Amino acid sequence: MPFLMFGPSVVWSYSDFSSFGGNSRTATDFGIVAEVGVDFFVCPSVSIGPSFRYRHVWGPSFEVRGVDINSQLNQFMILGRVAYHF
Repeated sequence: MPFLMFGPSVVWSYSDFSSFGGNSRTATDFGIVAEVGVDFFVCPSVSIGPSFRYRHVWGPSFEVRGVDINSQLNQFMILGRVAYHF
């Protein structure tokens, strides 16, 4: 059974700037996520299958030694899934 999922995401990140003379920082940022895949049912309540996930995150943004570090993250993942349906 093919599927498509999408929606908002919350991402917690940790960055260590000690190599650049700064401190470590944590951030909570928001993004969007979309996933497409196929579920193969091995029995009526258990499925397995591959999927592909894309996540875009706005941030994190930091300032280290007067330099603004503003990154946007684009993550791509290939996943193997096992799901129990109740």
